[in-house]
Formats: sequence, C-alpha cells, structure tokens
Amino acid sequence: MVSIIIPVFNEEDAVEDTILRLQKTLSAIPEESEIIVVDDGSEDRTHPLSLALAPTLSKGNLSIRVVHHEKNQGNGAAIMSGITAAKGTVLGTVDADGTYPIEEFPRLLKEMRAHHADMIVGTRHRQGSHIPLTHLIAKTFLRMFASTLLCRRIPDLNSGMRLFTRDLAEHFMNLYPKRFSFHITLTVAAIAQKYHVRYIDIDYFRRSGMSKLSRGILGYYNFCKFLLLIPYILVRAQWK
Repeated sequence: MVSIIIPVFNEEDAVEDTILRLQKTLSAIPEESEIIVVDDGSEDRTHPLSLALAPTLSKGNLSIRVVHHEKNQGNGAAIMSGITAAKGTVLGTVDADGTYPIEEFPRLLKEMRAHHADMIVGTRHRQGSHIPLTHLIAKTFLRMFASTLLCRRIPDLNSGMRLFTRDLAEHFMNLYPKRFSFHITLTVAAIAQKYHVRYIDIDYFRRSGMSKLSRGILGYYNFCKFLLLIPYILVRAQWK
C-alpha cells in the first residue's frame, strides 16, 4: 500500500486542486493507496474543504483521510502525524502549494521499486523549473554544505516530493523537528546511515500563495537554522 501525506496550513487556494490531482494520479496505479491530508491548525477554509472532498473521492483502491491539529504545530509535526496515521509500507510527501508535478508519483514509485531504493527524491532540476533566485542561492549553499559533510553529491536536499519506506521513516522519528525541516533531516540521516537514496528529475512550478518559510527576515533566520541543523542531524544519525 502507498500512502501520500499532504501537510497543509492555510492552503485554501490550492488544497482542493492538490487533492483532486493526487486522487486522479493514485487511482491509476494498480495497487491500494491512500491520501492523508494533515491540516496543521489552518485558520482559513482548508479544513472544511478537505473534509468535504474526502468521502466523495474515496473509492475503489483509494481512500482519503483528514487528520486535524487544533493548533498549528509545524510542518514536521504534521508529517509525523501523517506517518503515524498511514497504513502503507511506502510513504510519500508532497506540498499543497501547487509547486510539484503530482502526476509524476507513478514514475517515482516505479523507479523506487526497480532499484530497490529506500527513498527516491524528486529533484527540482528539470529545464523550466521555477525557483526564485534568492531561494536557489540558499538551497545551493545548503546542498553543497551537506554534500561536503556527507562526502556524497546531493542533487536536492529538501525537496518536498519524495517516496520512502515506512521502515526508513520510523527509524528516525525521534530526530524530526516539529517545524522545518523534516526533509533536510530525513535526507541527511538516511545518507549518513547508508540507506539507498536515489534521485529523479522533476519540474517545479511557481507556488500558489506566499511562502511561510522565507518571508522577510524569517528567511535569513531559517537559513541559519538549517545550516546548523545539518551537522547536528549528521552527528545524531551516527548514533541511531
């Protein structure tokens, strides 16, 4: 079974389209699957919109569930709630801001199984991918820093579209931060522990709405936090 987790916080403009696209994509794969929408204390219409879609789109081998946090706990906490609720042996994540090519999940799944990978990451490198320049500079520096520490080239450190085994996800549950960044932590920890991690190029589109991670001075703060997070996770992962 494949379980895809969508962490959402105030995504009323994009959550319906994200769920519909993912439902259509997963309905086409020949195995049981589920969509888990984790509403992390949204203050807009994200939660009721998600609840309204779940029963109408759950059919056949696909089910849709909504997990609700009464208060905002953070992106990492939302994904951890999704992992706990998931029934699949293969788990995945994707953002609800319209930036990722959800239709590529079957290709990621095929590649993951063909190469017996523990995790496959959608690398936002395909021609035409839209990443703002300031974000690109910060992401490149963090990626190169992590690659140097881990002695391995990392094409994309924190892509939000990926698939991974339940065993891998659960192995590092006590390392994941409640806020950002679950994906940096999982990537660094998995590579440090010699899990089989593969990458596959995907598109990346202009987001719907404003980023909650990089607004104003918050962007500089998070950059510094991520910079410190990488060696911290590397050391912690060695003892797992």
